[in-house]
Amino acid sequence: MDIALLLSDPAQHFISRNLDNDPVQLMLAGRGVPGIPLKHLVQQIKSRKIARDKLPQWFKTPGLVYGPSKSLEQCSSEITARYKSQLVSGKELVDLTGGLGVDQYYLGKNFDNATYVEQDPWLCSIADNNFKALGAPTTQVVNQSAEEYTEHIYRHRRQLDCVFIDPDRRPSEVRHHIMDQYRPNIRDLLPRLWPHTQVILLKLSTMQDIKSTVHALGNVQQVYVVAVENECKELVFLLRNEYHGIIHYTGVNFTTSGQQQISFSEAAFNQTAEFADPNGYLYQPNSSLMKLGAFGYLGNKYGIKKLHPNSHLYSSKKLVANFPGRIFEIQWTIPFKAKK
Repeated sequence: MDIALLLSDPAQHFISRNLDNDPVQLMLAGRGVPGIPLKHLVQQIKSRKIARDKLPQWFKTPGLVYGPSKSLEQCSSEITARYKSQLVSGKELVDLTGGLGVDQYYLGKNFDNATYVEQDPWLCSIADNNFKALGAPTTQVVNQSAEEYTEHIYRHRRQLDCVFIDPDRRPSEVRHHIMDQYRPNIRDLLPRLWPHTQVILLKLSTMQDIKSTVHALGNVQQVYVVAVENECKELVFLLRNEYHGIIHYTGVNFTTSGQQQISFSEAAFNQTAEFADPNGYLYQPNSSLMKLGAFGYLGNKYGIKKLHPNSHLYSSKKLVANFPGRIFEIQWTIPFKAKK
């Protein structure tokens, strides 16, 4: 499909006019723009609907083209991409799994030079157009697989400050949660990349087990669990070349009222919790902290007590208003008996 056709005035007018209409009904109606297949116009409408909430800056920017729905579903949201952009900086960045280019766009702001790598030629064309429309710093767009470009880095002995990888967790129709089933295979790439970069930033499925992933990857310095409105969205690992020190963990939850964030070292997992019956207030940690664990540390930090070893709910007599999660006032308790 020619991007210029999708950006033409008749196409953009059709997309804007029908943005709130049902895509299925639009296809059934069969009326579009002469010279442009209707399915491509409807695809743009479907993707823009997703972008309206997920990528508000992109949605408001004229001249953008959107990829297929799968790309919109798998890409980072604007809020999580902005957060990751605070984690790394330097001169040379390579994004080996470019996709729609959302992470590349925000991460690239902190680097002098950025390279976007994507094996799908259509997504490369879209990214090249969108980077220019968004006024992004100069970004080299490369139409290659992650494996091919890694070999290019290896052969030419390029020195990088950071490599970003967000592997496809649905290389087929089945969603995978085992790291070796992702594409590209991260553990195959790492030995080739380490001689040429200081930092590797990985975005993985939130279904991934954190402890086993840290062990499998090695060189992990930071682990981030990122949630939006109490829903886990991303599991991010920051690896540093030849790092063998203490691993730090951060849980962050973005809400309409602000940002909840807690950081701690791996020693926090060794802390034990105190237990008590429900009393006064009930606390449920936000989803990023539920994913991280360290429940003993959490109770000790806020002076609250768990209800039971197998429950991750807490209680306290006095209100702890800054607790990072949901807080309920207990009005009464009912004994667990059939007559009650």
